Amino acid sequence: MVDNIKRFIWKILKWGRVFIVYRFFKKTTYGVRVLVIDKTEDQFSVRSFNKSRISPEKIFLIKHPYDNFWVLPGGGRKKEESISKTAKRESEEEAGLILEGDLKKLGRYFNNKEYKNDYIDIVVAHSWKESNKKRRLIDKIEIQKRGWFNLNQLPTISIATQKRIKEYLNNDFSDEIRSWS
Repeated sequence: MVDNIKRFIWKILKWGRVFIVYRFFKKTTYGVRVLVIDKTEDQFSVRSFNKSRISPEKIFLIKHPYDNFWVLPGGGRKKEESISKTAKRESEEEAGLILEGDLKKLGRYFNNKEYKNDYIDIVVAHSWKESNKKRRLIDKIEIQKRGWFNLNQLPTISIATQKRIKEYLNNDFSDEIRSWS
């Protein structure tokens, strides 16, 4: 019995050390998410997403098969890739949208939930067109659903996504690093 307790305590201490080493040496990751906003009544290039015209103040969201929430499209930045280039690449891959014009940075956020060490930049895009490029199989598997939603009739979204939309609506753009959730 005593030997079992000693082994159990040793395992806890061993995993505790592994956790501390992981937490201390974990590589910082950088990502970008995009608030794609449609304010125009004339934009009809996305009929394939939802068969009717898009009305003013809609936002584009995606849903992953492994999550219960709709979120902003986005992903990890490649080494030496700019925020703008990442936003454009991820928007085309995940949302099927080609971003045009200047992107405005809403802010930079730090996420250390689930023992992460992530920085996420949020950019706002108002100008875009639908991509004609075929979606890759991996993108089809990664994204379960995607679509436009009225800002006043959103599906179930994550708390972090709610906060980013609220910051956008309140014109709360910032250069300071803020908490993700």
